[in-house]
Amino acid sequence: MLRTYRGSVNGRSQRGMMRVPFHSHHNGGRSEMPIVRVEMWSGRTEAQKRELARAITEVVCNVAHTTPEATIVVFRDVEKEDWAQAGRLASEDED
Repeated sequence: MLRTYRGSVNGRSQRGMMRVPFHSHHNGGRSEMPIVRVEMWSGRTEAQKRELARAITEVVCNVAHTTPEATIVVFRDVEKEDWAQAGRLASEDED
């Protein structure tokens, strides 16, 4: 699933897309561990990732009826020069 976002990091305006695929590994008929992968532009602080991990875990537990211990969130920072949308690198849009 792709989600658009706008926000501010270190006082600078940010915009982009966040890819959040949801995977759940199964063993027999039961779900063992949902894995949520988050790809976003570099520049988020550890505190921002911590808060995002907490919020994602809470939602996954409520919706997928799993536990925080079984929920994994993986962050992947992507540099703007490695991200393109509509044929343009995100780094081309910097102020």
